[in-house]
Parts: sequence; structure tokens; C-alpha cells
Amino acid sequence: MNDCVCGKPINNSKTTNTHFWEEQYCSKYCRLFNENNMEKENRGEKLRIEGNPNWKNFTGFFDYPVIKTECVCCGNEVLLKKTKDANKPYCSKACLAKINRHPKSRKSIFVFTMLRILKHRSKYYEGGEMWLTSQKVNHFMQRHGYHPEKGAAKYGMLLRIWASRGALEVREAKHLTERGVLNTIKEYRFNPAHMNKPLGKVFYECAGVPFD
Repeated sequence: MNDCVCGKPINNSKTTNTHFWEEQYCSKYCRLFNENNMEKENRGEKLRIEGNPNWKNFTGFFDYPVIKTECVCCGNEVLLKKTKDANKPYCSKACLAKINRHPKSRKSIFVFTMLRILKHRSKYYEGGEMWLTSQKVNHFMQRHGYHPEKGAAKYGMLLRIWASRGALEVREAKHLTERGVLNTIKEYRFNPAHMNKPLGKVFYECAGVPFD
């Protein structure tokens, strides 16, 4: 098990890890903290700026800053904290409900999670690593305890549906089986044309459903 930049072990197999597809950091917070070259804040200096008369008592303390990011559903601002809400995905309960109530997806939260994995891979990986087979998607989804045992064939169907809707791209690739047989298999990645859009909007619009 590798350690994150913060020193915590990266345990993406833990069932309480809601960001289980992240393999390089323990949380979304740590990824943003490291990629943006951020530093801990001097608590005393922060209190001095805020006008706290006792700021000198805290000059030896350093805290992780609050990081601003975007809601995965609508794109509005979300505040991440290192010690709490380090993986917070939504700006509100309304956005979570919007994903759960997608009119053209059964158990839509699982489908949305699948799309989050594919977008993450396309954003942070290069070359062949951003392309996933249905078997690989199934492997990721089964890391988390509450996901149903759909199996690779079921995810293959979901991947084909969302590729036909334009949310994903598909290609054929050669894979060598354990028996040494060369098979042609479909691989999928998140459509780069949608990379800068909030995923919730992509989830709705690619299904032909108005987001607003």
C-alpha cells in the first residue's frame, strides 16, 4: 500500500472510501493540494488578518487551507477540507437528488459513478491507461462494498449505451488472454469534448434530458 503526499496510506479498497478510483492520493483534497503547489497556512497569521487579538498564541500552528473546487453535478463551488469533506462531490442535497433521480437510468448513482471513473482516468492518465474495458470498469466498481455485483457483461452494456449517447468514446484493441489467445475487445474512455463540462450536465444532456 502506497502513502499519499500527506503521509496517510492510500487505501482505495476500503469500503468507506467514496473516492475509491483514486490510486495516487488518499483524497481529492490531497490531489488538488499537491497539484496546485499549496502550503499549510500559519494559523496565527490568519487570525491576525481576521483581527483576533490573541493571534500571537497561534503562530506556531499550521493548518491545511480550505480548497475551492466544483460540484460534479452542476459546477457550482464546493469547499473541501482536509479533516472533513476531503472528497465532497456535491454542492447541495439537491444536486445529489438530481443524480439519483435521472429519468433515463436505473440505479443512476452507479451509472454516474462509472462515468466519474472514466472521466477521472481521461483527465489524469495518458495513452492506453485512460481506456478501460468492461472488465476493468467492473473491477473498479467492485472495490466499493455497496455497489451491486453487476459483472463485466452488464457494464459492457452500460458502456455501449453511453458511448452511443456521446458521453464516451469507444475503440477496438487487441488483448492477450491467459491462454495466449489474441482477442479483439472494446475499450472506452470519456469523451474529451465534454471534459470541461460539469459531469451532471453531461449525464443529462447526453441522454437527451434538459438539465435545468
